[in-house]
Amino acid sequence: MKPTKSKLKLQTPKRPSNDNAPFAFDAPAMPTLSKPEANTVGTAAGKPLPRGNVSKRTVKRLIEAVERL
Repeated sequence: MKPTKSKLKLQTPKRPSNDNAPFAFDAPAMPTLSKPEANTVGTAAGKPLPRGNVSKRTVKRLIEAVERL
């Protein structure tokens, strides 16, 4: 948990510069890769994570970032 928090602290200074920074950061990855977008929809339905999907650590980091907004 500590290394993920340190990464969050390193990324947070970049986000306040633009209010839409987290959305601008996540948006390019979604349209360019259609398969991860479909996987995230499947994980939201409770399906297990596929091998090539985003790691649980990044999922937790994104969830924490969304909760902080």
